[in-house]
Amino acid sequence: MIYTIETTREQMLQVAAEKNDFTDEAVVKMSQCLDIYLVEYQKNLKFSRSK
Repeated sequence: MIYTIETTREQMLQVAAEKNDFTDEAVVKMSQCLDIYLVEYQKNLKFSRSK
């Protein structure tokens, strides 16, 4: 999961740099995917700590 988060973050930053625009549709979509991954990761952490 951490690999997916880091890879997505790096790709998002690369696209933002290429387009020179953090509000580009592709960048926003990647950011939204990253948000989903981060929430899932945090849920997994919380669940594993509660055991």
